[in-house]
Amino acid sequence: MNIIAEIPDKASFQAYGSFVSVEPTQSGEGTESFTFWDKLCTFSLSQGSLGLVRSYPRVKPICSSLERHKESSEVLIPVMVPVAVICALSSARDENTVDRKTIKALVVSPGEALVLHPGVWHSAPYVHRETADTFVIFRNDTLRNDLIKVDFPPEERLSLSFETLED
Repeated sequence: MNIIAEIPDKASFQAYGSFVSVEPTQSGEGTESFTFWDKLCTFSLSQGSLGLVRSYPRVKPICSSLERHKESSEVLIPVMVPVAVICALSSARDENTVDRKTIKALVVSPGEALVLHPGVWHSAPYVHRETADTFVIFRNDTLRNDLIKVDFPPEERLSLSFETLED
């Protein structure tokens, strides 16, 4: 299955979580030195953990698995380079099965964030041409106690295309 990384919009991402960015029309609080925007997104998190994922470019990006966290939201914030994150919802019949009709790849640029609802299937960040760092925030015990992973057989793996980012 080939997936084209797309630029998300807030409305089309609502079932998966929140796409966070500051719109030029949003006013914030501040001084001459800074502007602060509060509550761009809210999510539940008790005793969180901040981590970092370093993603490396690959000639042909192939996604062979997705993961989800049933109890924790996950926040992904790229540092300097845009990344693509593959997301999907669970099947209506079985929450431990990916609904392949809902699979999408979303480009997240520096200054933006994805806030995934608990239970949303997702990949690690992928990059187009250069190595990228992405901050990851979720509940402190998530990797140890709340990591559900599905591996795709070779014929069902996802091929990622960055057509929307081509010069």
